[in-house]
Amino acid sequence: MLVKKFIAVLFTSLISFAAAAEVVVIVNAGNGTGEIKKSHLSRIFMGKANEFESGEKAVAVNQISASSSRTEFDSSVLGKTTSQINAYWSKQMFSGGGTPPQELNGDLAVLQHVAQNPDAIGYVDSGVVNGAVKVVNIQ
Repeated sequence: MLVKKFIAVLFTSLISFAAAAEVVVIVNAGNGTGEIKKSHLSRIFMGKANEFESGEKAVAVNQISASSSRTEFDSSVLGKTTSQINAYWSKQMFSGGGTPPQELNGDLAVLQHVAQNPDAIGYVDSGVVNGAVKVVNIQ
């Protein structure tokens, strides 16, 4: 009985740990951006800015709407649900006010894209970060 309880607690802890994965913002390893204000990051992903605070070009890439990283990013950085963000972009496109960032299918696709594009900025689960990209500190 004690072993079963231990296994149940361990299993629950592992699930909680996996669900609490941290999403980080990344740029190309050669990009000079080391930190960014949350408000400016939001402006980039909402199509209101196309440059980093340094003046260098910034091209945002999103993950698909079903991605858990996207859900966390939209909530914690943009302060909205993914549905609200999608509605915003639908309105922008309909009125000619802009187009949303390119959507890629998951952490590895974003990681690869950002690693290959010096101007790109995206977000991934912290567990997939490698030396081809740099984690940006959000202020």
